[in-house]
Amino acid sequence: SISDSRAPTQPSPEDGRGLSHLTRVRAGLKPAPTDNQILTTMLIFDGHNDLLSRLYAIGDRDGTSVFRRNAEGHLDLPRMAEGGFGGGFFAVWLPPQGKGSGFQPIPGGYVMPLPPPLELPTSQRLAMAMSATLFKIEAASNGKVKVVRTAAEIGECLAVGVVAAILHFEGAEAIDTDLEALHVFHQA
Repeated sequence: SISDSRAPTQPSPEDGRGLSHLTRVRAGLKPAPTDNQILTTMLIFDGHNDLLSRLYAIGDRDGTSVFRRNAEGHLDLPRMAEGGFGGGFFAVWLPPQGKGSGFQPIPGGYVMPLPPPLELPTSQRLAMAMSATLFKIEAASNGKVKVVRTAAEIGECLAVGVVAAILHFEGAEAIDTDLEALHVFHQA
């Protein structure tokens, strides 16, 4: 017979897998962690959030609304702390100006013309404003938020309960053809 090494093994009293809480305690084994215990020891690292775009859209250029519980948006520092938010990628996303001509069915498919591209000065102004908002949040956070640039900095933040904020750009509209802005944003 052929054995499948991927087949699950049977629960055993030696390791306590698959045993109820009461059975584990009676066997002298440590109780399994509860969902709440798991959540309080696990940190969430968000692969993408639109906090900076939202703050820009509501006119909060200093990011002060992040420091109090909000009904708007998904992120604020009180809810970050309660939810085990360790950090994430804070996106600079530049909304299109104007509108495309909308969804248009054609034989065999559809087309969806895009709005015209943003002009470079507008793109750079928006990108600078959103980036500045993240740095203002960091400065006003009393050490609760840190803009990080390395894996080591992320690890340090996660170890001490500081929100690790990675500034990232969604799109390249704010980058000029000579790449001068890229060097500036890279240093930020």
